[in-house]
Amino acid sequence: MTTTNTFIKENFSYSGGYLTYDDGDDRHFIARFKYVPKASATKFMNFLIKNFTQQEYLERADSEAPLTILESKGYCSPEMARLARRWGYAPTLENAHKALINQTNQDLVRMGEKPLSKTCWPWEASDFCTDS
Repeated sequence: MTTTNTFIKENFSYSGGYLTYDDGDDRHFIARFKYVPKASATKFMNFLIKNFTQQEYLERADSEAPLTILESKGYCSPEMARLARRWGYAPTLENAHKALINQTNQDLVRMGEKPLSKTCWPWEASDFCTDS
């Protein structure tokens, strides 16, 4: 399959929303960028190069989504970073999650619903929690 070599920037290819990597033997699917600009793919690729080996990423890609793999090492997409900044937070993945809760609560209140509890975040519970 592939070796434990680090990724080489020049071996990446972006076309039609797909980021691929040619390791000399095979062309590997890396990620699809359906609704975001090429700049998002470039940021994704640069983070991938700095934080993963070919072997580590490609093995995980067999069972995990590309974004999940990068987020496991702190990647925050440009879209999530913008959301965090819009809510006054530094552009980190953790802050983007807080901003999502803020946005969700704002939307719930606007629709006449109860906001999510501040002590029970969706990624920490099996169901969304609300204050009783």
